[in-house]
Amino acid sequence: MKMARGALKVVVIGAGISGLFLSYYLLRDGHDVVVADASRGSVRTSEFNAGQLSTRPSFTDIFSPSGSVRVSQAEKRRNRDWFRIARRQTAERYEETGIPLSIRSLALYEKFFAKESAELDLREEVLDLHTTLPADRKGRAGRFLTPRELSELGYLGFEGGWLAEERSLHSGKLLGHLRSRVAGMGGRFIEGEARLHSAGRRISRAVVGGKELSAEAYVVAAGSWSREVCRPLGYDPMVIPARGLVLFCRTNRKRVIDLPSHYDDEGVTATQHDQDTLRFTSFFELVGYLPQFSRSSTAWLFKTATSHFSRPCALEVSQTGVGFRPSTPDQLPLVGRIPRCENGYVLAGATRKGMALAPVLGKLVIDSIFGPGGRPDPMLRALDPIRFERAGKASWSRPKF
Repeated sequence: MKMARGALKVVVIGAGISGLFLSYYLLRDGHDVVVADASRGSVRTSEFNAGQLSTRPSFTDIFSPSGSVRVSQAEKRRNRDWFRIARRQTAERYEETGIPLSIRSLALYEKFFAKESAELDLREEVLDLHTTLPADRKGRAGRFLTPRELSELGYLGFEGGWLAEERSLHSGKLLGHLRSRVAGMGGRFIEGEARLHSAGRRISRAVVGGKELSAEAYVVAAGSWSREVCRPLGYDPMVIPARGLVLFCRTNRKRVIDLPSHYDDEGVTATQHDQDTLRFTSFFELVGYLPQFSRSSTAWLFKTATSHFSRPCALEVSQTGVGFRPSTPDQLPLVGRIPRCENGYVLAGATRKGMALAPVLGKLVIDSIFGPGGRPDPMLRALDPIRFERAGKASWSRPKF
């Protein structure tokens, strides 16, 4: 059921990057928005990531014999259906939807950057670095750089890399800017755990921190916690947390690296945001909600990242954090109306592409609520929240674009 295009009151559950972009677009269209979010301290998702806006595929083979992804036996037992569906997925299937979705989202980012004046440590190029060059180099985006050229940019120990015209930014600063804009546009924030209550096929109210909220539409954009929020509605979005680690380091006001990078063979990203801040990220672990990494994992990330720097530096770790990437079995987002619920919607499960996809996912949710105003968007069919319920009864069919 599509809602009328007039102004509505919308409750958005989740103040991560997806919830904030959705709220920004809703407010810009004249709607009344309340954003509910639970404070989780040093365990976050949107802020603790690489901050790279890329169209590159990010499908992770969690069943790879190389063991590059850690999966705990406890998580497999807790989520048997999730892993059963995940075994059927391939990188090619992911790319059919993921790449065009990313391209659309980055175009929306360009409009956002042109409209908004904010200091986000925005960079225009990102390096894709390789300790061993891939055998197939055809179709690689960007200009190839030799080890000597990389050394001049601050990197060593790589056989080469590609310089891609992609964006990188400080995700924490983007979140801060969006939150400020949402508040300035009339959006209201309420802190606390959210619980939805239904009456028949409709959500009757949300209770957040003891306060009751009523609205015409409710959107669950709670990231890795979306499963818990949707449970009272009898819907399982099959979103589980994939754990990642971030380190922030002080550089003593030295320029260590000139461009953000991704160490392709080691799964590490490195970014110098300003004159005194370096960010390293790594790991993709399906182990549940473990809020801390071991000292050995933290030491490995620091050593691996810094061992490839060509310039002398004395770095000091200033902050560590754990981010939980909300992951679906096919690693594609869930966007649209919650099954069997007339006024509830879900926006979750972007896995490793949450920062890059947030603008387009916000737009798609709005199309799901009000209708696209033209031809139905095939992306909404590809990202339909009901697809995993169907997965147990029939094989997943590829969307056509």
